[in-house]
Amino acid sequence: MLKVSRLFASAVTVLSLVERVEAAPRERFKLGGGAGLSFLSDPVLDLPMTPTFGGFIGYRVSDNVSLEGGIYYATFRRTFTLDGSPVDENTPVTNDLLSQQRSDYNLEATLIINLGRRKQFHPFLLGGGGAVRSTANTALSQPGVTTPPTITIDRTQVPSVHFGGGFDLYFLYNVAARTELRYTLPDFKYSYRSIRFIFGGTFFF
Repeated sequence: MLKVSRLFASAVTVLSLVERVEAAPRERFKLGGGAGLSFLSDPVLDLPMTPTFGGFIGYRVSDNVSLEGGIYYATFRRTFTLDGSPVDENTPVTNDLLSQQRSDYNLEATLIINLGRRKQFHPFLLGGGGAVRSTANTALSQPGVTTPPTITIDRTQVPSVHFGGGFDLYFLYNVAARTELRYTLPDFKYSYRSIRFIFGGTFFF
């Protein structure tokens, strides 16, 4: 009887291990990216909505938990009055103008938590930290003056936190379309917040 009990216990242990292996994702790593829009905020300037794109690589701990590292890029060019209002073809220009071209690079480490059991439609929450590096070329010009404008170059790099959510839509076991909305606070300040909407895809391998 003792041998039978040990044999039964061993069989149960083996079956349990097999079930764990089958439950684990077959592809541990993932690679993805996408494009969309960034909505930038600034306490002084009325910044525009701008295109953004980027990519990421990640490690899938389970069907519900992943770690990702990625970089996203956004850039804009806009002309402002000195009080920060945007200038267009209908704006009467009588004072000095600021023309700015800025590029933002978001380098981010993110924890992804999928909700519920894995299905074709699989929503997730996300959160993490990183850094935002900005390069701004600003030109100060005067209407009707032919002298070259005064140009300043400002480079900054500040820490950031981000959070948001989205969903994966699986076409195959290892290929999914991805949609996400990510809220970022550069330098942990609400006044410099940005909202990024991205549509892209993920390949698991």
